[in-house]
Amino acid sequence: MMTTLHRLTTQGTAELTEEFAKDPNSVSKGTFEDLSEPISGDYDVDLEPVFEAIQAVKDDGIEEFNNEMDSKIAPVLHEQLSIPRRVATDTRMWHRLAAVELREYVKYRWDPDGAILEKYRGRAGDLDSNAIARLWWIAELTHVPPDSDLAPLIDVEDEYELTRVALDYRYLSNRILDNRFHKAKPIVVATVDEFRDSPSEVVNDMPDRIKTALSLMPAEGWVEDNPGTFVSNVKDRMESED
Repeated sequence: MMTTLHRLTTQGTAELTEEFAKDPNSVSKGTFEDLSEPISGDYDVDLEPVFEAIQAVKDDGIEEFNNEMDSKIAPVLHEQLSIPRRVATDTRMWHRLAAVELREYVKYRWDPDGAILEKYRGRAGDLDSNAIARLWWIAELTHVPPDSDLAPLIDVEDEYELTRVALDYRYLSNRILDNRFHKAKPIVVATVDEFRDSPSEVVNDMPDRIKTALSLMPAEGWVEDNPGTFVSNVKDRMESED
């Protein structure tokens, strides 16, 4: 069933309190629906496949708070939530999705005894905090459609392979989203592909090495055309210094 994307009003976002985050049943979905407004552009989406993916996670025996579910849900969410990036920067849209349509996922995925409020509200400028935005952005940055310019440059078995890799290796996806080079999709795709099997201490140092290498590149645009070579060279230099 198609539904029109909404965003919370400022009053609706004000209802996303610590009390609500600890006990989402303290504020009804209807309350948030009354404190919502349509996204400019009237984007209609079908979230039923996402609901089915969430239920499949439970049916498969994946327990609460287990990050294993992320890689199973993110590709479906991204495929169904076909929106431009400018819309995806609307934090109050993610507030609404986390508080209403996909509330059950947030409750099942994230421990209420942790930093649970940010899973609904997010943090300013942080793509990795809101629980729903995190899934969509990782998929957006690692999705390699077969008809894209990236497809001939990266060898993947299917278009969401690197999405699953990034989310299953949570520290890798966190380090990517925490750093500015995440805005360059070719570099993100190549980074996930190259560092998928690297230990956490290497992944920890990777963003600084990539940023340094980017600052030394003489020809603008070369990296976007040769992301695999660029990231592979960075990794080789890191390994040679060990």
